[in-house]
Amino acid sequence: MEQTTTYQTSGEIIAIHEKEEYPSGFSKREFVLKVANGRYEQELKMELHKDRADVLESFQVGDRANVTADVRGHKSSNGRHYINLVAWKVVKA
Repeated sequence: MEQTTTYQTSGEIIAIHEKEEYPSGFSKREFVLKVANGRYEQELKMELHKDRADVLESFQVGDRANVTADVRGHKSSNGRHYINLVAWKVVKA
C-alpha cells in the first residue's frame, strides 16, 4: 500500500524559476519558500508538476503563500537518497 506524507507550511516566496518542459510532455516549475522554523528561517525548494506549474503565474517574489505539498523520496542510481517537496496547492496568504 502506497502512503503519501503531506506537508503544509506558509512563508514568503523568494524565488520563482522558469517552467521546464521535457520531450515526454512532463513539465515542472520550481520555487523557493522562506519559512520560519523557530529561531532559524529555512529556504525550501518546492516544485509544481504538469498543469499545476501555471499556478505560479499569479505570484511574484515577495508574496506570502500557504503551500500544501507531498513529500516524495527516491534513491538515485548512485545510491544516494533524495527528498522532493511536490506542491499541489499554493494560495496567497
